[in-house]
Amino acid sequence: MRVCSDSRSEGEERLVLTRMLGASPRRYFEIVTVLAARYVKVRYRGSALGIFWSVLNPLIMTCLYTVVFGHAFRGAFGGSIVDYLFAVFVGLSSMNYFSSSTSQALQSVVSNGLLLNKMRLPAAAFPVATILSNTLQLVFGIVPILLIVAVLLGHNPLGAPLILVPLLSLVLLALGAALAVSALYVFFRDIPYLYELFVFVVFVATPVFYPLSIISPRFQPYFRLNPLTTIIGELRFIVVRGGIPSVESLLGTLALGIIALVAGGALFARLSPRFIDYL
Repeated sequence: MRVCSDSRSEGEERLVLTRMLGASPRRYFEIVTVLAARYVKVRYRGSALGIFWSVLNPLIMTCLYTVVFGHAFRGAFGGSIVDYLFAVFVGLSSMNYFSSSTSQALQSVVSNGLLLNKMRLPAAAFPVATILSNTLQLVFGIVPILLIVAVLLGHNPLGAPLILVPLLSLVLLALGAALAVSALYVFFRDIPYLYELFVFVVFVATPVFYPLSIISPRFQPYFRLNPLTTIIGELRFIVVRGGIPSVESLLGTLALGIIALVAGGALFARLSPRFIDYL
């Protein structure tokens, strides 16, 4: 009965997608939302905690890093172990979102190759829907916690909504990376192994659980080239320190995400006409 139900559900979704595509190319947004809803349902099917895992995972890891590194690095956060804890939570939440969403999007085009060949859907809908499904988890799971912490810890309720700017940049960065790697994977099937190594290098090169100040001043400029370093730093400044970034700083952070999206989108657009020969 379960198999029949799942098959019928997939058939209904395919029918909905077909109608959307046939009605108008402008229904792209509806196609993406249908796919994103499906991804969320599949991911948490049978799970008792569901979307709460998106909060529990970084929370548990935050506690672990705080126990191991808290006393060593709290000096960079005003000597407060609480500030360090929330700084790590901000870093891990951002890093987990980027790594998990882009890793899931990597195979989204190839895994739906049969569907693309049969229905001629816009190929970009699949990586975009994957990022959207992960963004929904971020919005409903992590963002409320960050807003509460920004108000209570930073004592700055007026500045708390500004976290939406670096978060938007984070989403755009992930979307640009997702479009790039999902397109490359169609032609180079070793990409998942390389990307796994790349994500690890990015994690180590991003001040997630350590302050940037412990890095030699000689190498700090190279670490700052990492967009995640800037985004996480901006989030910590607002959430943990209660600061209000300058307009120039916010625009600069947002520009990082826009540049990544344009670059990833351009690569996807250039490669996508050849997808049909490899799927």
